[in-house]
Amino acid sequence: MGEPMHKVLAPVSGTYVPIEDVADPVFAQKMMGDGFAVTPDSDVVVAPVSGEVTARYPTGHAYGLRADDGLELMVHVGIDTVEAGGDGFLPTAEKGQRVSAGDALVTFDHGLLAERGFDTSVIVVLLSVPEGSRVQKYAAAGEPMEAGRSVAAEY
Repeated sequence: MGEPMHKVLAPVSGTYVPIEDVADPVFAQKMMGDGFAVTPDSDVVVAPVSGEVTARYPTGHAYGLRADDGLELMVHVGIDTVEAGGDGFLPTAEKGQRVSAGDALVTFDHGLLAERGFDTSVIVVLLSVPEGSRVQKYAAAGEPMEAGRSVAAEY
């Protein structure tokens, strides 16, 4: 009961979006897990937790992370952005790299991607939450988020 809560920080500056409101049913219906999204107003996506980068898609649009306490999550930049083939993405984190919460994972051109018709929401999915933890989210739809600073969820 008195377990310390672990913070999951906003991966990008912008406005908070409940995962149920994300425009992709795989995310909105929590098929991969609970989470949240941020509609970006900046181009740098950061690690929402400290841990290891367990995956980086070649196109730079998605990252897997394993936090020090065992939480596994995915940071997915945009919806269907894999179709951009890496155009507009400049990855800074590599698989196997250790990152601290707030370290840059990728810089992306959200203006260019939006012009090309992509939804640029940055989605965080909690794939595997440590035993006995439950996810709590306090942010409200439209609430401003600051990359690497605003708490978007706790578990």
